[in-house]
Amino acid sequence: MTQPTLPISMDNFPFFRSYKLSPWNIVTMSLYSILSVGMLYYYAYAEFPDKNHIVSYTIGTHLFLYVFYIKPLRNFKEYLYWLTVAIIHFCFFLYLKDLPGFKMGNGNSVGNLLRNTLILLLLFQALRYLSLKIQGQELDCPSRSPKDKTTFDGRKPTLIDYLCLVIYLSIWGLLFAI
Repeated sequence: MTQPTLPISMDNFPFFRSYKLSPWNIVTMSLYSILSVGMLYYYAYAEFPDKNHIVSYTIGTHLFLYVFYIKPLRNFKEYLYWLTVAIIHFCFFLYLKDLPGFKMGNGNSVGNLLRNTLILLLLFQALRYLSLKIQGQELDCPSRSPKDKTTFDGRKPTLIDYLCLVIYLSIWGLLFAI
């Protein structure tokens, strides 16, 4: 006899689940770790490092996590990895923030972008929580293609999904500017 399925709510839907990492997750984390170590090595030993690499690296990370990695971030093991990355980014930010070679035109350090990884990961989880509380279903990123009318979970995007994306991108843009 099968048990009846219950509607999704915060009471019967754990915020974090822990399940085995897929090969794709392991490859992604491994490649990102290699890229990160390469970036760290480059900035530690390059005579005249190009600060634009940090801009591309961090912007790519921030957008990748929300747009392409939204489902794996629901896994506690996966989230711990990215939280560790964010803490390392924050430590690297503390190192770079006062170095004159990393100042942008507005006087801010390009290292500020590394600080944002931690803030945006926490924001993502807050948006997930709001989505679960308000609509009783997981946050999902609306489709990147106008032809595809479903999200990654196979459901139509909701107003909350779009609003959360706008909130995330707005805060990301604000953090980018400061």
